[in-house]
Amino acid sequence: MALQSDFSTLFFILASAVAFRRCFCSERYVVGGAVWSIPSYPKFYNDWSSSVIFFIGDSLLFDFELGFYNVIQVPRIDYKDCIANNPIKVLNTGPAIVLLTDPGVLYFICNISNYCDLGQKVSITVQKQYTNLSPTPSPSSMPSAPPSPRFQPPETAPVTFGYSNSSEAPVPGRPGITINSAVASIGMLSRWFSWFYLAIFLVTV
Repeated sequence: MALQSDFSTLFFILASAVAFRRCFCSERYVVGGAVWSIPSYPKFYNDWSSSVIFFIGDSLLFDFELGFYNVIQVPRIDYKDCIANNPIKVLNTGPAIVLLTDPGVLYFICNISNYCDLGQKVSITVQKQYTNLSPTPSPSSMPSAPPSPRFQPPETAPVTFGYSNSSEAPVPGRPGITINSAVASIGMLSRWFSWFYLAIFLVTV
């Protein structure tokens, strides 16, 4: 049951991440950054589109009023000649939203009067997916970890035998007992025997 619960939690996290990416990674762009109309110069809309990177899932918002302008998606040839002989999509009611669903270049014009010749047209290049700008190191360039030894003896404290120059050197055969501690013990034992014999002497007199 615990394993099943863990898998359920993992699935929920992954689903949430996908939903988050779909909701927050897509963008909606107002074409030209303002109202869809006759621009101030002929290349205005293409200058704007070349400054934006569009991806699948993004959308375009053509902001215009009904009857004043329209939006027609056309092939490249019609776009170049500002004609709409082979329209792909016609949008007469604004604001109009176009969802970018496929990679490639899309062409849009306004075919009212000579507005297209005056620059009211735009080409949009749609990228296939979001790109990661940070380069991923190749396996050959990644540093390899040094091989670990096949056998490593356990670390043990060194054992000292015999005396050293220090007065605190351990007594041979008695690890942990130093000369100072041994002398102190002998002195205490001697004093104890002295008091013991003195007490016996006083009792017998």
